[in-house]
Parts: sequence; structure tokens; C-alpha cells
Amino acid sequence: MRPKKVVVPTRPWWVTEWLDLARQGGLKTRLQRGKMLASEGRVQSLQIEPGLLQGDIRMSPQITYHPTLQWAPLSDTKKETLLSGLESKPHLLAHLLNGQIDPEWKELFQSVGSELMPSFLEEIVMDCSCGDPQKLCTHLAALFQITSDEFEGRPASWFIFRGIPKEAWMYAQVESGSCDLAEQEDFTASRFWEGQTITPVPDSFSHPLAVLQGLGSFPLWQGQGRGPAEGLKEFYLAAAGNPDGLGNDENEE
Repeated sequence: MRPKKVVVPTRPWWVTEWLDLARQGGLKTRLQRGKMLASEGRVQSLQIEPGLLQGDIRMSPQITYHPTLQWAPLSDTKKETLLSGLESKPHLLAHLLNGQIDPEWKELFQSVGSELMPSFLEEIVMDCSCGDPQKLCTHLAALFQITSDEFEGRPASWFIFRGIPKEAWMYAQVESGSCDLAEQEDFTASRFWEGQTITPVPDSFSHPLAVLQGLGSFPLWQGQGRGPAEGLKEFYLAAAGNPDGLGNDENEE
């Protein structure tokens, strides 16, 4: 009887390209060791900032190494141009909200003179406190592995690494005033808050925050810090990612 063939799940294309960079180092044994370190939970922390990935790899109670991967993020000018380009590509944000990076992001980055993903390992500045003279030590390999899991589970993290904070790409269309709601002439915040009759709004909008943004600030809010509208943004975005509701309790009435 022949043994059953083990089917290895296919990982998303952006994760595959990221790990392919590490494989360019040609140190297969180190990559395997790095994968083992990641699976053993040796990565104690992961820091993601514009242009910087940093981890803490604990090898023993007394020894922790700090590998870093750096790649120049988008400049402010390129970032603004890219976000403006999103106005005509709402589907890219929709896919991102659903945990997918559309390959069309590559073209958008190239349109501003940049790249979504690096093509060569040499583009990444790698460093580790272990002092290993080899270009790719096992701790850097572990950092590649743990970040690949992060980018697969939270694709938005990749854009943070590229220099675009979550708030910027999430609210780009809303803040630009390009949402469908802004085009509804009779649907204004003042008419809503005064209890006047408003024109029926569309069944769907180009962005989950369209209604909330169109209503503006809460007129009775006198507190300090974030107002109710700001606090509701995350709720609206979460609901958009789960159209059937935020809760999954089958007993909920």
C-alpha cells in the first residue's frame, strides 16, 4: 500500500517572495535552523517600523540576539502620491481588508518610482548582534520566518514596513472625500443631527467608513481626546471584514 502524499499548503504570493529572498543567501542549513528557532518560540518579540524589522531571539536564559532587517521605506512625497492613487483603486483596500495583497499593488508602487517587494537580498541591510561573519546567520533566518508568518496573518504589517501606517491607507479614500456618501447632496451632517428628512442613501459604499465620516463629529461631545466617531472607526472596519456580524455566537438572538 502506497503512503499517502502529503500536500503542503500553498502560502500567499507575497510571503513566498519574501522567503525567496532569504533563499538567495544559499545557506539551506541555516534557513532550516532559523525555521526551527521560530517554531520553537525562540523569537521573544517582533518590532515592525517603517523600513525596519527587528526581533529578539532568545537562545538561552542568558543569551538573546537582536537581528534586524532594513529596507528604505517610501519617502513622504511618494507616500502621498501613492495614497492619492488609491482613490481610483478601492478594490485594493477591499482585498487588503480581507487579508489579501493584490498583485496590482506592485504597479501602484512602481508608478511612484518604488517597489512593493525587494527583488534581491542585497537590497536588504541585515545585521545581528551575534557577530556571525556570514551574511545570513540563523537568527536572521528566524526573523525572516517569523515575519513571513506575520505578513501572512496581517498583510497590513507589510505596508507599515514600507512606510505606510495603517491609519493612512485605511482612511485614504474617506479623508480624500471620494466616498459615494460625499456625492449625496442632501445627505449632510446638519440635516441628520437636526432630525430632518434625508434622501435615502445607497445600499453600499466604496468604503466602510463612508457613513461615519459623512456624519462628521458628534455635536454633543464635550470630552477630551478621541471622540465617539473616532472610537467607532475600528468597529465599522471590523464589521466590514465580517459582514455577518462581529460576534460568532450561535446562541445570540
